[in-house]
Amino acid sequence: MNFFLILSLLTLIPPLLGIKVSSILPGPTSVSQTQVLLSGRDAITVVLDRPAISLGEDWGSSLPVDIIPFVLLGADVPGKIRYVTTSIVRFDPDVDWPNDLNFALEFKPIVSPSGETLEVNTGLTWGFYTSTIQFQINSIVSPKASELTNNTWSYYLPQLMADGNFEYMYEAPPDSTIELGFSNDIDLDMGGSALIIFNSQSNIVNFTYGPCVTVSSRCMSIVPALSNDADNIHSIIIPRGIQTSQYSGLVENNVELNFSGLFGFRFPFVSYSTNINDGKLALYLRHGLKNGVADLSALSSVISFTPSLAFELDLPYSWMLTIKADFQPATSYVLSIADNSVIIDGFDLPLLPYDYSLTMQDEENLVLTPTGTDILIFENYDPSTPWSIFLEIFPLVVVQLQCK
Repeated sequence: MNFFLILSLLTLIPPLLGIKVSSILPGPTSVSQTQVLLSGRDAITVVLDRPAISLGEDWGSSLPVDIIPFVLLGADVPGKIRYVTTSIVRFDPDVDWPNDLNFALEFKPIVSPSGETLEVNTGLTWGFYTSTIQFQINSIVSPKASELTNNTWSYYLPQLMADGNFEYMYEAPPDSTIELGFSNDIDLDMGGSALIIFNSQSNIVNFTYGPCVTVSSRCMSIVPALSNDADNIHSIIIPRGIQTSQYSGLVENNVELNFSGLFGFRFPFVSYSTNINDGKLALYLRHGLKNGVADLSALSSVISFTPSLAFELDLPYSWMLTIKADFQPATSYVLSIADNSVIIDGFDLPLLPYDYSLTMQDEENLVLTPTGTDILIFENYDPSTPWSIFLEIFPLVVVQLQCK
């Protein structure tokens, strides 16, 4: 064949097309999935169809820019890119994947070992995302509530509402410090300055923020300026469009958490069949009584039973009111409590009215408790007292402690 013909044919051969991306991990689990969730410190791995570097090449802790085949488009997360093999490239984040990210891989040309510039081609089009930030109440500390109840107060006990329903909600008295836990690392100032608190009247509640007692990048302590109003529901909001840390994305939608201010002065027990023999009921005083035993006479005037019963009140502890009466087995009663603005609890909230239905059975003594709660696990309970306490640790487990 003519030399010049061969030379002409060689000039018609296209240059090397480049390197093709064979796969990206993690990847979708179905053909319709367009985004893949990342969490923790998941690595992103890109597999090429042939070697992109020479065997044995080592650049230490950082690769030359001209051999890095991709960047994160839409995310600025610190991490390291390295070749696991001559044809497998891996990105490892230096931190847990931040919240609210939505990004893709952008591929760019690399320089081959022979010095050629190679295009990195891919037909793989899915992107990556991380979960939106979530938060919860880790704890509420109220020195006054604890003092009023000899440390039996808890921020998460059910509240009896005016309609007879129980609301499982966090209670934050006016002197509360609330610790919030977050699903992702946050910047204290970025997150704290963005939070908004509203009350039931849609008024903004001022608060201060700072680190938690046990300092953590996923915990924030807040001290809201709460009123003494009863049953005032508050909302803590992480508003949409804000950034919660240096590397996070923008929060897509409002994230909201509710809590109550002071619960109103009602006795927290439900109407159900009771086991009683000694004729004594023990009722939990969430905030104690303002005047202690001095309020017993006034309480006697607003408590009544149907059918009518004579009864005696006692205050063996700051957090417990007892009612002793000649209850008859297998008999139903309605315990009626009238409202009274003179009888107030330790936070100056007046006694609220309610009717409680009770059916007596032939057993010993009982402390009334909401179904399915651990309201009556009191560490400071005096074991010499003559009551049996029924602890509902789980809905299907009832433990009876005989205290004789």
